[in-house]
Amino acid sequence: MLLTTQGLVLHTTPYSDSSLIANVFTRELGLKSYIVKGIGRSQKAPRRNLLQPLSHLEMTVYNNPRKEVQYVKEIHSTPTPRAYQTTSLTAQNLANLKFFACELLYRSLSPDQPNQSLFDYTTQSLGAIDLQSNSVAHFPIRYMLGLAEHLGIQPLDDYSPNTPHFDLREGHFTQPARHNETAQYHVNADLSLMLHHYLSGNTPQCSFTQRSALLNTLLDYYNIHLPNFNTFNSANIIHEILHT
Repeated sequence: MLLTTQGLVLHTTPYSDSSLIANVFTRELGLKSYIVKGIGRSQKAPRRNLLQPLSHLEMTVYNNPRKEVQYVKEIHSTPTPRAYQTTSLTAQNLANLKFFACELLYRSLSPDQPNQSLFDYTTQSLGAIDLQSNSVAHFPIRYMLGLAEHLGIQPLDDYSPNTPHFDLREGHFTQPARHNETAQYHVNADLSLMLHHYLSGNTPQCSFTQRSALLNTLLDYYNIHLPNFNTFNSANIIHEILHT
């Protein structure tokens, strides 16, 4: 059967001289794989621009539940949520943010599990970025926490002076560890307090080094709670954004 859906491009793999297999997070069907014909190998091919990381598409696709890889009948780009006023620096920042969010989704989603609220959250979050403000530096952490909520693994914000350490394994704040086997999962007090501020919707005063450390802590959290998350490749790229 044919279905028209919105989609966000997460990953592409060459399939033939003129085709690609695209992993697309669709609004109605979840993460799906599609053969897209007529693309060409050249990076300058016009249709290649349709399949950049987190490109927002409208697609008419064949949907056969018995097949792992489907075919695309029609594919079109959709208007961006807003017009960005970009310089070469902000354009690179936006590309890095999209690459980061793209890999997060690609490694977090399970195939064939629709999540319309997560799809809408992602498109709205990207559309709301103010590239001219320092909020860009906080976007990676905020997006990770929002993504965790939509995946059902959100950290519980039960911080208090008596529970000042975030436990990566348990997903909430707790008392200082008394045993070595639990201490390895406890985040230090400073980073835990910073995480609490983010979870509370505040913007903490923090340095590039602290933001980087918290980002790595959240990647550890994802690794613990998402069994297929594995190695994350774009962490180094996003450090440029955290330094903004």
